[in-house]
Amino acid sequence: MKHLPHAFALVLSLTAVAVLAACSREARPREPAPRLVYVHQLPQVSDSESLQATVHARQEVELGFRSGGRVQERLVDAGQRVRAGQLLARLDPAEQQLALKAAHAQLSAAELDRAQQQRDAERLERLTQDGSVGVADAERQRTSASAAQERVLAARTQLALAQERLSHTELRAPFDGVITFTRADRGQVLAEGTPLLHLAHTGQLELQLDLPPALAAQAATLKAEALDRRWRLRELQGAAHPQTRTQRARFTPEGSPLVWNATLLGRSVPVKLHGVAATPRLRLPASALVASAGETGTLWRVVDQKLQGLSVRIEGREGDAALVSGVPAGATVVMFGAHRLEAGQTVRTLPLERAP
Repeated sequence: MKHLPHAFALVLSLTAVAVLAACSREARPREPAPRLVYVHQLPQVSDSESLQATVHARQEVELGFRSGGRVQERLVDAGQRVRAGQLLARLDPAEQQLALKAAHAQLSAAELDRAQQQRDAERLERLTQDGSVGVADAERQRTSASAAQERVLAARTQLALAQERLSHTELRAPFDGVITFTRADRGQVLAEGTPLLHLAHTGQLELQLDLPPALAAQAATLKAEALDRRWRLRELQGAAHPQTRTQRARFTPEGSPLVWNATLLGRSVPVKLHGVAATPRLRLPASALVASAGETGTLWRVVDQKLQGLSVRIEGREGDAALVSGVPAGATVVMFGAHRLEAGQTVRTLPLERAP
C-alpha cells in the first residue's frame, strides 16, 4: 500500500506525455496539396531539327458563288485540271432572270415617263412666251423632267446590277489549276460566299510546317532541307494555334522554283531544319512573367516539381505576349498565373498541349 502514491504518479506522468504527444500531432500543419500549373517544355535542340511538312501549291483558293442559291450543276470533280475562265459550276438562275426581267421593265417605264415629261416641259416653255402659262408652272415641269431623267439613270443602274447578279450564278476558274476537293454537289442550297471548290494553282509548290514555339521564334533564320533541295521561309502565321501553340509556316525553294508535280501535292515529307539556336527566343503570354522591368523579366522554371526563378531578357512585346530569350533548351516553364506562385512551391505540372 505504501507504493500506491508512486504508481499513481507514474500513471499521471504517462497520461501527460500522451496528451502532449496528441497536442503536438494536432498542432503540426498539414502539407498543402501541390498546385496545378500549365507548363511548356522546350525541346532539347541542337543546330538542326527534324519535322514533317506537307507539300502545297503556293497559290490556293476556295471558290464560291457571290450570290446564294441552289446548285444547278457542278461540272468538275476533285483531281480534275481546269483552265482559267473555265465554267466550274452553275446556280439555278431563275430568280436572277426574273430580277433582270423586272429591271428591264422598270427601265422601259422610266424612259417612257422621261420622254413624256420632256415633251410637256418643251410645250409649257413655248406657252410661256405668249403668257398662256406662268413661268412658275414651266419651271415645275422642267424639274419634273429632270427627276424623270434621274429615274432613268437609277433604272439603268438597277439593270446593270441585275445583269451582274445573273453572271454570279456561274462560277469560273480564276487561273489554271487542279481541283483538290469539293464541298457541295448538285441540288444543295448555298449561302452567299459559301466555299464550293478548292483550287490549287499548277505553278510553284511550297512546304507547309507547323512550328513549335521554340522554332517559330527563330523561323526567319532557319533553313530547311527536303526533297533534295534547300528551302527558305516565305510566310509565318502571326498567331499561334490556341491548343497546340504551333505557328504555321510556308517555305519556298531557294534558287529555281519547284515546278508543278501532281504526285507531290498533298504529300507529307520529312524536313530537316538547320540553324536552330540552342537558346531560342520564345513567344510567351504576359501572364508567364512574374515581374518585368525594361528589358529583363523573371519566369518560373519547374525543377523536381518545385518552382525556381529564371531571369530572362525581354526582346519585345506583341499585344498580350512577350518575346523572351535566355531560356535554356529542355527547361520547363510555367505559362500562366505566374504572379500567384512562390519560389520553392511544390507544383503538379500539366503540358499546355493537354489543356482542356
